[in-house]
Amino acid sequence: MDVHGDSIHATTGNPFGAEPWWGRFTAKPGRLYAHVFTWPTDGRLDIPRLRNTVRRVHLLNAPTTALGHTVDGDHLTVTVPTAAPDAHAGVVVVEVDGTPVPAATPATVSGAARVG
Repeated sequence: MDVHGDSIHATTGNPFGAEPWWGRFTAKPGRLYAHVFTWPTDGRLDIPRLRNTVRRVHLLNAPTTALGHTVDGDHLTVTVPTAAPDAHAGVVVVEVDGTPVPAATPATVSGAARVG
């Protein structure tokens, strides 16, 4: 909880509705948290696109190191280390303007979030 508490306390549930195959989402104003339980070994984490402007992406346990990211169609693709930062779960933080809002409808997000 010392490291990941910010991604749990005072957050709301997943703004997308459906959970991705690799983990879970939580959110609060200015941040989307991707709790990754199945770490992508190819170094790419696909997150459904948000309407919000993405300001910065980083690991919760390494806030001073920004992660590369691109928006491609319906996804925000984050470049992550090929090895998980934690044995149980890594948390990727997407800093945004305002409260995270999905760019797609829940039906579209549901299908996109489970691909991978």
